[in-house]
Amino acid sequence: MESRLTDLARVLGFVVGVAGAGATYYALLQYADAQSDAGAAHHNPLFNASWGLMAVLLGFAFTAAGSVVGPHRSG
Repeated sequence: MESRLTDLARVLGFVVGVAGAGATYYALLQYADAQSDAGAAHHNPLFNASWGLMAVLLGFAFTAAGSVVGPHRSG
């Protein structure tokens, strides 16, 4: 039973990590497009990103990677 829950948690962790990074990037795209429509210069969505935003995206990537790797299984 524990193996099934562990496998489910790994899959869900990976999906949440990838979906979180994708949703964050999509929101940034929408914001950059709105700025461009308002007359600002068109830039890459990460052009004005702070270190905190980069840490969030990296955190989502680590969540996905950590879910794939998972804890050490003994026996």
